[in-house]
Amino acid sequence: MAADFDIISAFLLRFEPADEVIGRGLEPDDARAPAAEIEDKLQRFARGECSPEERLSLCRLLDERREWLDLLAGIVRGLPAAAGGSPPSSSGAASGA
Repeated sequence: MAADFDIISAFLLRFEPADEVIGRGLEPDDARAPAAEIEDKLQRFARGECSPEERLSLCRLLDERREWLDLLAGIVRGLPAAAGGSPPSSSGAASGA
């Protein structure tokens, strides 16, 4: 175990001063949420109102930010059912008598 620490320590010492070694921290949850402009585009995308260019752009963005797929799914679930997509109601059934 000490040998592992020595290897890591030697590697880090090559990057003196220490501020040359930087990384990327985790983003806070609110930073993961899309901007209002993107959320509006997701709303339009879900309703089928985007141009082909906008759809392609959003698909690429969603490929990079997969956590936004849950948001898109929630938007789609919240949309009213399409005209022919909902099952017929029992009040519209023909009566036999």
